[in-house]
Amino acid sequence: MTHQDLTIRQILLATDFSKFSRRAEAMTCTQARAFGAQVTVLHAIEPLMEDATADSTGDDDLDAFYDELAGRAREELDEVVGRLEAGGVHAIGCLVRGERWRMIVEYADSHNIDLVVLGSHGVYDDGRPYVGTTSHRVLFGSAVPVLVVRWDDT
Repeated sequence: MTHQDLTIRQILLATDFSKFSRRAEAMTCTQARAFGAQVTVLHAIEPLMEDATADSTGDDDLDAFYDELAGRAREELDEVVGRLEAGGVHAIGCLVRGERWRMIVEYADSHNIDLVVLGSHGVYDDGRPYVGTTSHRVLFGSAVPVLVVRWDDT
């Protein structure tokens, strides 16, 4: 492996807009500035039903619900992109509908992403790790390197 193989040009920041994601956002900004990388901020709207990943579910009320979710998510996505750009990073937003971990892995694999960054809750109150979470599934499902940024209350 040569030094060129380790170059990070494209970073995918997966966000659910939580405080856990804000910490990952800060780490992404730092890494992107250090490498001169572009950032794609991805938010996936989790479907309520398996067949709800299409543009239309066939149910007007459900479609209106998804449209409302998408509108709110787009506003928050634009805020994240704005904060990254204010930090000196070129960023774009991407909104998708589908199972979060799967959308992150598929996007990274199909868009020449060099690094995936996402936040994590870390552990339960009793010290056990969260297993089966989005970050856990992305970590083990992605062929692209993944940086999981744990939340620290201290």
